[in-house]
Amino acid sequence: SDPAFAHPSVSVPTTLSHHFSQHFTNLLRQFHQPFHLSLSSSSSHADYDLILPIFAQTAAATFGGATAFAGVLHLLRTVNPAVAIGFGAACVIGFGTWGIVWLGEELLDEWEMWRERRRLERRMSESWGMSAE
Repeated sequence: SDPAFAHPSVSVPTTLSHHFSQHFTNLLRQFHQPFHLSLSSSSSHADYDLILPIFAQTAAATFGGATAFAGVLHLLRTVNPAVAIGFGAACVIGFGTWGIVWLGEELLDEWEMWRERRRLERRMSESWGMSAE
């Protein structure tokens, strides 16, 4: 359950690191859940429905990786190595910058969400404290 909606009497740690650990633990559970198929579960059919898209994504990623690797090997034989090194460096710099900016935005969004939950939790606890009087 979300700690922002927990009753104030329930002791819930609300540090940012705890929030991140819960967030990433839930993400890992979601990604690994399709592989825990049990026939006794009433939702096992929903789990089977997830296997085909995961398999298709894995196959597409493998095919794309193999094609890209073959293309790089072909380019290394035909293109001047200095040009290849320059292009590779530009890609690393460009995609590295994009990745760092994306990660920063995600972390800031998570931080804002955590602050909003804390703010809501405080408001709810204040309103419950006033209604008890």
